[in-house]
Amino acid sequence: MNARDLLRFFWLVSRPPVYLLVVLVVLVLTGITLEVINESSSDFALGSILLIQLFAVSTGFRRYSSRGYCDPALVSGASRLSIGWAHFLASALPGVCAWVVVGFAEVVRAGSVHVMAFRAGGASSLLLVSTIPWAISLRLPPMSGGALWLFEMVALLLTRRGFVSLAVSRNLSVIPFWKSLALGLAEPFLIMTGPFSAASLVALVGIALLVLWAGFLVIGRDDFPLVEEAA
Repeated sequence: MNARDLLRFFWLVSRPPVYLLVVLVVLVLTGITLEVINESSSDFALGSILLIQLFAVSTGFRRYSSRGYCDPALVSGASRLSIGWAHFLASALPGVCAWVVVGFAEVVRAGSVHVMAFRAGGASSLLLVSTIPWAISLRLPPMSGGALWLFEMVALLLTRRGFVSLAVSRNLSVIPFWKSLALGLAEPFLIMTGPFSAASLVALVGIALLVLWAGFLVIGRDDFPLVEEAA
């Protein structure tokens, strides 16, 4: 299989659930409508796309491979890296496309490319919620990566320290680098609107890429026996 065939295969086998795809379409239409009504009012749609992306990318890999659904890709002669890329893209592309469409609506309305969707903070938050839940879910059931991260976010906000972190997120320039980094990982939705420093954003993007690479290593090094072999 070439790269296109692998992407098409994983889109058919392990794409995000249809109901999440429908929600993403609704959010895109909502974002466009809000921009038509009032400039820069699509923040709600962007934040909601991030929330849905947490779960959309958490498609899992072991569950499908253990049932033999991934056998055609595993025996196709394609490299495990290519398989990992195709699986990731099939999981992440719907949310990314929804984000980009709403972003273009912002650009058209504002007459400028300097909109929230395409700023460094927005792109960084989208990258984080696209890579980390995907990698976490590879060996776990679908939706687990997004559920675990969302549970951590809610649990943190219910603590006193979480409330303090949220309160100071508007003035991150006075927070040490490592604390702003931890806050971005704990509450990635803040990255979209919070004034994170360039160094923090670069570090967060680096972490996202490292986690993505770790996911590729999981797919590349794990033993996924074919159904015939397992029997």
